[in-house]
Amino acid sequence: MPRFFTVLILLFSSLGLFAQTADLVKGYVVLDNGDTLRGEMRYRSRDGLKDKIYLKISETEKKYLPLMGLKAFQADSLHYVKIELGKKQAFAKELAVGRIDLVEEEYLRDYQGQSLPAYRLYFRLRGTENWEEVKTGGNRWREQMAELMTSSPECTERLQNKNMTPDDLGEIVRQYNAKQK
Repeated sequence: MPRFFTVLILLFSSLGLFAQTADLVKGYVVLDNGDTLRGEMRYRSRDGLKDKIYLKISETEKKYLPLMGLKAFQADSLHYVKIELGKKQAFAKELAVGRIDLVEEEYLRDYQGQSLPAYRLYFRLRGTENWEEVKTGGNRWREQMAELMTSSPECTERLQNKNMTPDDLGEIVRQYNAKQK
């Protein structure tokens, strides 16, 4: 009988190990000094990006890295970069890179006493340092982005499609960037 309980304890303790590694994804981090570390990572919680990224480089080497101590990181196919927004720094998911860079910042918004995820889009033109927020209220985002993409009538026409939302902006900017090479 004690042997049975020993086997049960070993079984349940090993299930806990599998549960901890199940949500790890392959990726890499770029430290502020430019060094790159590769491995498996955990970077999200239910509320969004964590303050620290867990990186498992090998079975014996594991690190907790402060998010703001990184320049960038990639988890699976998602690439995040640190951006400067005035005096504030934030991490944002890259949606498009090229003549126009487009990123999406995820943040927590208080809504009737609950913290809910919300998103802001920012863009910058190639060669500039400053990020500008995409004006997502009403149709202002369409006008703002159409002004940037005047050299591509196809893209400005797509922006006028009333079925398009700011969520579709990444695809439109990627199309614009591909035509501008």
